[in-house]
Amino acid sequence: MSTPTITTTDAPETFEGAADAEHAETVHAETSTETPAEVAVETPAETPENAATQDAPTQEQPKQEQPKQEGPRFADLGLDARVLAATERLGYETPSPIQAQTIPLLNEGRDVVGLAQTGTGKTAAFALPALTHMARAADAGELGTAPSTLVLAPTRELALQVAEAFSTYAADVDGITVLPM
Repeated sequence: MSTPTITTTDAPETFEGAADAEHAETVHAETSTETPAEVAVETPAETPENAATQDAPTQEQPKQEQPKQEGPRFADLGLDARVLAATERLGYETPSPIQAQTIPLLNEGRDVVGLAQTGTGKTAAFALPALTHMARAADAGELGTAPSTLVLAPTRELALQVAEAFSTYAADVDGITVLPM
């Protein structure tokens, strides 16, 4: 079975060098956070032809609301209730594209390579299912004392940020200790 590669459209580069990269499944996600541009409407210059219509009262057209794009919510992704409670406290409602595609695969026990720009939620995309797995293992008495999850980060600063995120998401799960090294 190949490792899915989740690449978002705003990823600056493609993943190269993975042992299984040539056999990896690529999942494409739209991550644009831009809002639709406002359209400026120009008023025609006053001419004899339109002078009469400019003086007439106009009725304002009611603004039509843009329909919200419905996608999965964190509650739909199969997360442990305690991990989900932490996301709700943080105000997380709708997962980013990388989260929406990665979390279900990781909950199934699949290996995933995720590529997205900084700030798109990759830490949560991998931390939430890892903590869900550990919470369920703790409930079954299978957590033990050996490390269950190891996260490698290229810098000390990023390691501390990831550890802080894991601690925040695991706040309601007994038996999980996060240790940045």
